[in-house]
Amino acid sequence: PKIYALQTTIDEREKRISKLRTQKNKIEDAIFADFCKHINVANIRVYEDRELQAAEKRAQERLEFENQITKIQTMLEFERSRDTAGHVEQVKKEVLNLEEALQKCQKNEKKYRKVIEDLQHEIAEIKDRLLDQKKKIEFQERDISECTKRAAQLNKDYNEQRKRLQLIESDNEKLRMDRHNYFRTAKVIFSSELKARAKRWDEKHLDTLRMRKDKLFDEYKEQQKKKRREAELINARAQLQQLESRLRYSKTDKDTAEKKLRILMEKDLVDFQAKLAQYE
Repeated sequence: PKIYALQTTIDEREKRISKLRTQKNKIEDAIFADFCKHINVANIRVYEDRELQAAEKRAQERLEFENQITKIQTMLEFERSRDTAGHVEQVKKEVLNLEEALQKCQKNEKKYRKVIEDLQHEIAEIKDRLLDQKKKIEFQERDISECTKRAAQLNKDYNEQRKRLQLIESDNEKLRMDRHNYFRTAKVIFSSELKARAKRWDEKHLDTLRMRKDKLFDEYKEQQKKKRREAELINARAQLQQLESRLRYSKTDKDTAEKKLRILMEKDLVDFQAKLAQYE
């Protein structure tokens, strides 16, 4: 398995290298398109290979010329020592011709060397620009990857907060239903009790019962108000703390949330007082 994994990694790197080489060649072709078209070559790599071969060929020819000159000069010295004037003149002409050819080759070599140096300098600059572009692309890809991770994390946090808010709303709805049921039960109990005993009790007992009812409802109201406020404050504070830590609410948003909470509590209190008033 390790060998397979290593082979897979090597294959992926080779594919990536091949892809980068292809991209580099495309960029080079785009940059040197006019130049290659002007000199009638397929691409800059063909031109580099051709110029390299030409330079090597010229160096080889120059070496051969120098060897021939050395050989001829040796022969010339030998013929001079033999005092063969005619042969010496012929050798001199050959030497002069070879020297002229060598000078011509040297001039051409300087000319082509200058062209090659300029092209190499230009290619080096292009390679530097390609390297800079590659680094910029890598930085951009790294930034994109980090932004994608941050977006995924924020989306996850948002979903978690939404679920928590749904649970809080569900709990609040359950508390409201329980409170409503308590009101209905209390109303039924007190109404039944009053109707059953109204026929047997006199006005004094009815007053006592009303006072007892009022006292019980006042106590019940205070207890329910206290419990409801505590529960709502705990839920509201927990909700605000979670939202502040996750979503970084501003102070204005926090004040608005507390104001809405106070309005909701005041509305519930008014509704509760209105329902109690029905029993009096």
